[in-house]
Amino acid sequence: MSPGKPSSTGAGGRRAKVDHQTRSSPWGIVSQAITKIEDQPFIFVIAVIVLLVILELAAAKLGSPDLSFIVHVIAVLAITAIVGYYLKDVLSSRGKSSEAAVSAVTTSGSGESGEPAKPDVIPAVGVRSNKYDRWQDELSNGFAEVTLAPGNAVERNTLARILERVLGEKKFSETVAGNAHVVLDELLNNVAKHVRNSDANVMLELNTGHLPTVMVTVGDEGKGYQWWERVKQQYLEMKTDGREHGVGRICRLSDRVLSTPSASSNPWFRVECTLHDISWPGSLCDEYGWCEKVILDYTPPASVWFGSRKHSRRYSLWWEHRYGGPSTLWSVLGALNFSIDEEIPQIANLYLEHMRAKEHPYLFFEIRRPGSTETGDPRTSSETISQTLESYFKQQFADRKVLLYASKHAYPHALESLSENYGLQLFTADAECEAALRKIDDRMSSSRSRPV
Repeated sequence: MSPGKPSSTGAGGRRAKVDHQTRSSPWGIVSQAITKIEDQPFIFVIAVIVLLVILELAAAKLGSPDLSFIVHVIAVLAITAIVGYYLKDVLSSRGKSSEAAVSAVTTSGSGESGEPAKPDVIPAVGVRSNKYDRWQDELSNGFAEVTLAPGNAVERNTLARILERVLGEKKFSETVAGNAHVVLDELLNNVAKHVRNSDANVMLELNTGHLPTVMVTVGDEGKGYQWWERVKQQYLEMKTDGREHGVGRICRLSDRVLSTPSASSNPWFRVECTLHDISWPGSLCDEYGWCEKVILDYTPPASVWFGSRKHSRRYSLWWEHRYGGPSTLWSVLGALNFSIDEEIPQIANLYLEHMRAKEHPYLFFEIRRPGSTETGDPRTSSETISQTLESYFKQQFADRKVLLYASKHAYPHALESLSENYGLQLFTADAECEAALRKIDDRMSSSRSRPV
């Protein structure tokens, strides 16, 4: 995907093609008018009533009984047609309660995302329900493309709810379903805030194969912007108690973000977000509730896990840049490096605060597999995570209650500096690590059972 010219592929090999000539043709204008009527039926009804009143007044003024009779007949027929259409639509939609309402899916399950709750119900059945049914049917088949006005809060929230619901039906985790909802909502909110007089083109694609994936792409006719500069500005604002929002939140919740700037030949600016659904990888420390877990796993896609099985958050270490090679600018490594270099602990809080709240006495830090694709700029991934943990778990390091484990052929030297600096034991085999965990558990159990 070259800058300035959006690729015709991606999002499953499908891209929106906007034909401006069609838009401006008579049939295009009629089509848009019909769409507006479907979206705002009550305005259409009001317009019809106003027209009938005008005709009635005109007939009364002319004093023609024949014209008055014709107007009355037209009024009755119009009212009958409108009421009949609504009744038909409601009756045809009864029994489709699954399409009429979408239950709220919380994001606090395995991997709490900590995002704000969304409205629980899709708007009631009506003229627009057929459109919503189509969105859901298409997405259930793996791909949906929707063009909507980003300022239309009802349609925006409905589409996000449909996405969350379908992901749940396809057995995606509650975490990914909730995160995809938030990402779509934030992308559309950006368009509504910063782009005037432009529809948003939304493409949603699901892949339920070996690596379950959801792709959320939003395009608009705005001039675009430098994505990283916008993220960096938000990070700097957090230093003075600014909150996370917009592009910063999108980057944190996505596994990969690509932006395609607009060009004069194709005015669409697109942002493509990819979210993977990967299950908790398991840990030797899973059965022990007295330790918090951090797993740096280089198994593709390389990720870091913060938290335990039921309360973990996973973040991709990097993603492939459009020009080739791994990029860490917008990933968890980029965020934590920025937090370290600019001394902005609020950024690290976004990723680790859920762990501190549990106040576990021990920290279990494991690195899995060799990190063979390290960028090393400005530091290696193990150095970034290690320095972040040193700052965030100062008490555990000071009390030497940190367990270090290099597993599955991971390079031990990635943990050696922590071991040497704090006098911590470094384990490289399952058996010795399990023995140490049992010993600590026995000690913890005896201290809890000891009478006060």
